[in-house]
Amino acid sequence: MLDERDVLDLLNLRGDEREELFAQARERRRSVYGDRVVVRGVCEVTNICRVNCEFCPMRRDNTRANDTYQQSPDDLVRTAAAIRAHDVNVICFQGGEIPQTTTTVVAALPAVRALYDGNVEVLLNLGNKTHAEYAALRQAGATSYIIKHETSDPDLNRRMRHQSLDARLACIHDLIDLGYRVGTGTIVGLPGQTLDSIARDIILARDLGVHLCSASVFIPAPDTTHLPTARPATSS
Repeated sequence: MLDERDVLDLLNLRGDEREELFAQARERRRSVYGDRVVVRGVCEVTNICRVNCEFCPMRRDNTRANDTYQQSPDDLVRTAAAIRAHDVNVICFQGGEIPQTTTTVVAALPAVRALYDGNVEVLLNLGNKTHAEYAALRQAGATSYIIKHETSDPDLNRRMRHQSLDARLACIHDLIDLGYRVGTGTIVGLPGQTLDSIARDIILARDLGVHLCSASVFIPAPDTTHLPTARPATSS
């Protein structure tokens, strides 16, 4: 099993060695998934968020100055019907992190699942919630959840999200315990991030026992308060 040093060495590869790593990764992916694409239909539930993450255009201080919206359960069902009409059977409901999304999505899910006779993956991306809220969403028919840890560095996490890493990890554990298919991941290029930190991000995702992991590049949006994307420093 790879340790942090092993992952760091792989992240530092360049030239032919890196191309060989990419080739092995593609072959591994192909052996598991083949050459296919999974299409999701995405429905934005709300653009209101209680959290003030420095890297997000939906951060609380931004949306205070924007037009805001919250969709109703009927709105979500209508969107799901349009997605179903295009033969897409993975639906993602995502939005800002506010408590109201729990009751809205719970109310919509039975009708959404009925549109597909139950043959649908209902993927949620609604942020930190309580164990009871996750349980209610699961009972209503949600099957998967995306909740990125974003960075495994506790200090950087608090500077970027103004919340604790432990609270985020507790949510991931709750979701796994409730039987969700869970996806997490990291943001690459956060101000002050190092390559060592990215290596720890990958190890953390593996050790959490999640089902999916992705990496997103930090690209500051309008009104994002932070610096332009900086290349993570190479570890010594």
